[in-house]
Amino acid sequence: MLNEKDKKIFKIIVIVAVLILVAVVVKEVFLTPELEMIPETLFFIPNVNVDFEFLESEQVIELDSFEELTLPEEFGRQRPFEPY
Repeated sequence: MLNEKDKKIFKIIVIVAVLILVAVVVKEVFLTPELEMIPETLFFIPNVNVDFEFLESEQVIELDSFEELTLPEEFGRQRPFEPY
């Protein structure tokens, strides 16, 4: 159990914590300046047109495609945690 001295210290700590909480809330809610509106020019997205006709050119058609990879029949070792 808490004796009288510990109860008094606990009350002081709780009061100080509540005061700090109130001070932070007052500062954040009432004392912070309002945010200025962001100009719409910052959100301007230019119109981008991509010409996909280059995919039909001879240089692109002549490119070699990747070889198809084959997987080995067996994976890993019988005892994977056994040292080499």
